[in-house]
Amino acid sequence: MKQFFYNLSIRAKMIYTSVIVGVLLIFIGGVSYFYINKIMAYGEVSYLADKTLNLTLQLRRAEKDFLLREKTNMAFFQTGDSKYLNRFSNLMDSTHNVLGVLEDEKEVKELGFEPQIENIGGYYQIYEQDFYNLVQRIRTRGYKAYGFIGQLNQRFNALSAYAPQNKKFNILPEIRRLENAYLFYQDRAIAEELLTLLSNQQKQLNAANQEQFLKHLQAYTGNLEQLIEVDEQIGLSPNVGFRGTLRDAIHKVEDEVNQMAMLLRENVKTSTQEAYVFLFTSIIAIAVVIITLLLLTSSSVIRPIEKLNELIDTLAHGGLPEHIASEGRGRIAEMTSGVRMLVERLRETTRFSLAIGRAEFDYNFTPLNDQDDLANALLEMRDNLKKANEEVEHRKLEDERRNWASQGIAVFSDLMHQQSNNLQSLGYVLVSKLVEYVGSVQGGLFMLNEEDESHPYIEMMGCYAYDRQKFFAKHIEIGEGLIGRCVQEGKSIYMTDIPQGYTTITSGLGTATPDSLLIVPLKVNEKVYGAVELASFNLFADYQIELVEKIGESIAATLSSVKISLHTSELLETTQQQAEMMAAQEEEMRQNMEELQATQEESERQKEALELRLEEAEKQVQWFRDQRHDNE
Repeated sequence: MKQFFYNLSIRAKMIYTSVIVGVLLIFIGGVSYFYINKIMAYGEVSYLADKTLNLTLQLRRAEKDFLLREKTNMAFFQTGDSKYLNRFSNLMDSTHNVLGVLEDEKEVKELGFEPQIENIGGYYQIYEQDFYNLVQRIRTRGYKAYGFIGQLNQRFNALSAYAPQNKKFNILPEIRRLENAYLFYQDRAIAEELLTLLSNQQKQLNAANQEQFLKHLQAYTGNLEQLIEVDEQIGLSPNVGFRGTLRDAIHKVEDEVNQMAMLLRENVKTSTQEAYVFLFTSIIAIAVVIITLLLLTSSSVIRPIEKLNELIDTLAHGGLPEHIASEGRGRIAEMTSGVRMLVERLRETTRFSLAIGRAEFDYNFTPLNDQDDLANALLEMRDNLKKANEEVEHRKLEDERRNWASQGIAVFSDLMHQQSNNLQSLGYVLVSKLVEYVGSVQGGLFMLNEEDESHPYIEMMGCYAYDRQKFFAKHIEIGEGLIGRCVQEGKSIYMTDIPQGYTTITSGLGTATPDSLLIVPLKVNEKVYGAVELASFNLFADYQIELVEKIGESIAATLSSVKISLHTSELLETTQQQAEMMAAQEEEMRQNMEELQATQEESERQKEALELRLEEAEKQVQWFRDQRHDNE
């Protein structure tokens, strides 16, 4: 057997090993499946038993809810309907269904639980029957105007109508007190005390010839005895009457179900232990078989594979073995030959890589085929290296341009911050610095003057290398020339073919026409505040134009801020002047009011003096009239 296994190929050894292990695993799986199904079946029966206990608890709760709430519910005594009765009925139906499922379970029959199931069903029938008998007795007992309690109230009212006037025979208050005490406490001793009182009263009434009252008292007594009898059937305490039989029946159900559940748990535990023992034994058996097969395989397979693994490990760590001996037979020998070819190819690839490192891009190296990924990758790397230098130079140039633009924006932002209070000084500093920074030779900064809203125009704000007498103080209409058109359209103008005589650059050697002209609007938020013009003997690059446009936006924002500040200052000055004038007018009005008030006071004094004189004159006239009358 051992020699037969040695002569097999690796593939055959793996197949035999897999078949043996697979058969063992299938066997273990089948037995495990049997045990799992058995445990699950016991678990299902245990679940049904637990469900029965749960339904039992719900039945008890429905019973208690009915006794607690419906004994004093007028609607129940009037219609006989109760949601607690309906709930009890539904729970009983569910319980019978669960018991039916338990009876059909195969495991119940195997474990011999049929007597317990039958006993549980019988106890449930007793419980259900006694509960409905209890409900019937409760409704017969009644409440307020219904049942025996309603009749008892009617009898008491009749007694009240025929009560004797003699206080000796009038025991109605005591009867009512004992009746209410019995109905509240349901104590047999209180009932006996009430019956004794009624019996003694009947004897006294019989001797006193109180026939009408005696007749109604006897009827009341009979009604009370019926009520007491019904209460005793219901149960004056939880352990007697129907209440007691209900409790006993449900306790028996719980005992039977708990006993059945305990037996189920023991069977589940036993089956689980058997499954554990079987699985443990099977695992040990499989481990022994696998170890045996591995020991048989190792001497013929593992050693050549270890040798081959050492070669591969050397390759993985970057080494190239000088000599590779043939090991093993069949597939292992083929794998060793493949590793030898790989080493030779890696040596050739290494030489090619070193040549690339020395920038010898013409080194002769040919891939084995289209699937030779490493060789094709090296060739692609060689081609990419040529492009890499060009890209590095291009990125370096782009970085320099970006840094140049960022520094320019920072420089001009600082200039505008320092010179923001003087437009003329700001214009000269900006245009001279801009001409210097972009490498042009001439520049001018023009601002839109809107002081006269009916006739806005463009005026030079600052210049560099212009003929000052010709250009410095000139005004340009909007739309006039390139400057006016740029301000009107709000778009940059870049020209490399400058019209003859448009502008010239003067130096110690003479005058010359520039080769390029750039006019950029000073625009922010779609509003144009002017333009900047640059002339150069060289052409402007795109990044230079972009920088001038960004600086133009910053200049426009600064001009907007300065104009707003100047306008605010003018408004403030005007407001102060108006305030001073109003203060002077107010003072003048105050003085006029004081003079007017003084004049008014003088007029009042003169009026009072005149009234006094007039009054004296009237008195004199009246005296003369009286004298005259007396003389007549």
